[in-house]
Order: sequence, then structure tokens, then C-alpha cells
Amino acid sequence: MTQAGQTLPEGFEDAPPGLWETQVRPALGELEAERKQVIRRCFIAGGVIFGVAAIISLLLALYGNPDLIIFAFILAAVLTVGGGAAMLQGIHKKAKQALLHPVITALGYSHQEKGFEPVGFEDCRRYSLLPGHDRRDFEDWIEGEHDGARFQFYEAHLEEKRKSDKKTYYVTVFRGVIGRVQHQSSALGETVFARDGGLFDGFSAPRGMDRAGMGENEFEKIFTVWTTDQVEARYLLPPNVMEHLAAMEARFGGKKLRGAIAGGWLYFLIDTKNLFEPGSMFKPMDDPERFESLMSEIGSVRNVIKALREVRP
Repeated sequence: MTQAGQTLPEGFEDAPPGLWETQVRPALGELEAERKQVIRRCFIAGGVIFGVAAIISLLLALYGNPDLIIFAFILAAVLTVGGGAAMLQGIHKKAKQALLHPVITALGYSHQEKGFEPVGFEDCRRYSLLPGHDRRDFEDWIEGEHDGARFQFYEAHLEEKRKSDKKTYYVTVFRGVIGRVQHQSSALGETVFARDGGLFDGFSAPRGMDRAGMGENEFEKIFTVWTTDQVEARYLLPPNVMEHLAAMEARFGGKKLRGAIAGGWLYFLIDTKNLFEPGSMFKPMDDPERFESLMSEIGSVRNVIKALREVRP
């Protein structure tokens, strides 16, 4: 993308011209005054907290225990960071909607922040792509159609209950993106894939599946593939599809890419940080990098769809 977001990335010919300048930038710009006000409050609050810490430190040095001075400043830092994060949460949420809503609407997609049914989740569990868990949360469902193929993806956070002595707590076992893309092929078999050196190392093959040889290409070294049909696996996961899957993982800033192809769908899972976020609140709201980052994330999914479309039935 060039000239401060005025040119859309390659592959977004279906998006209206001037999407950044006419829709996204004005929506973000309306929040700039509020962003500056919140940032100002954060600095004032931080200054007050550290000022109080300095006074307490002086009193400790003169009349108390000097060893507690470091603790006073550590506490001040914790309060400043925690308080600042809480103050920024509201404007961050508004910025996310101002960025995401016009893009999703312009592309003809739909978005739901919470309260949706995570389609494909049980299929991923059936192929052992997800760890066992006791608590789960989902957000940012995005659904649409591109190049004649439907797709859905969303973020998931799974936690497992642990016990230590008399204490019960939860540990994150998966945080990332789960999605599926329509795969219009006549294949009848089932194929599971994962980053080599990852999900299946040291495990038996999924029931009814054997390890597949993917031929002499660089992605044979990257992915481990299990399948019920060796020929179909090589047909369904040619090098260009695997290349775009790896590129999507990289663009999401994720790891441990894995997935499955079955029943006319390609499922994918990637361990990631939060996606579709507006970025730092310490930059101007109309910074085009916010738009470019979002379009790049969506574009990486669209590139996978394009590659799959080249795999003819």
C-alpha cells in the first residue's frame, strides 16, 4: 500500500476506491480529540502517582526504612501501567469499531464481537487440533464470501483448570484464531496437517490416517501431513496452498499452524496474539498503518482462498 493508505493492497479490487480516505480515516479522525484527552489524563495520573512515590521515598529515607524505597517505585510503576491500561480501554474499543466496521461493511462481510456459535470448533476437536479445556471464550467472528468461496474465522481463548494444594486456577492452553475456508473439490478423504516439529511429533497417526509424503518441495520440510488418501493429500495441498498458509501464519504473527481438509472445508488454527486490533493509542488515530495492518490480515485469508480455487475439482 502506498501514499498513506490511498492505494488498496493487491487482491482487493472488490473494495470501493478511496475506502481509507472516504470512510475509515474520517471515522478514526472523529476519535482523535478523545484519544489526546485520555493520553493527557494518563500522563497526569502517572505524574501524580510518581510524585507521591517520591515523597514517600523521601520520608522513608529520612525517618523510615530506606530498603522500601525501591518497593515504593515498583508499586508506582504497577499502578501507573495498570491505571493507564484501564483508562485506554474505552478509546481502544471505540477505535477498533471505527476501523473494523467500515472495512467489513465495504467488503460485504459480517462481524460479531461476542455471542456467536463457533462454527467448525467441534470439527477441529474431532481432528485433535485443539487441546482439552474447561473454560472457553470467543470473540470477533468474521464471515463472508470471496471468489465464490465462503469463509469464517474468529478468535478463541481456551483454559484448563489446574489444582495446587487447596488452590484452583486456570491456565491458557490455546489463544489464537480458528477458521475455515470452503474447499470446492470432489475429494472424499480426510487430511490433517501441522507445522513439522509441532503438533504430531511423538504421537501416533490420527485414527484411520497415515503419514503422507508430499513430494520433493520445500514445504515437505515445514509440514507434517496425515491422510486417509495419499493421492488426494498431494492434490489438496499443493505447494502454492501450503505457501499461502505459511504466509498467513506469518502475517498473523502466529505459530503452530495446523488444520484439516474434510467435507468441503479447509480448517486452520494458529496460536496468535489478539488480531484485528487498532494498534497503539499513542499514535494519531488516522495513522494509515492501522488500516494497512487490518487489510493485510484479511488479505492473507483471501490469498489462501485464491490458492484453493486453483485446485480444481
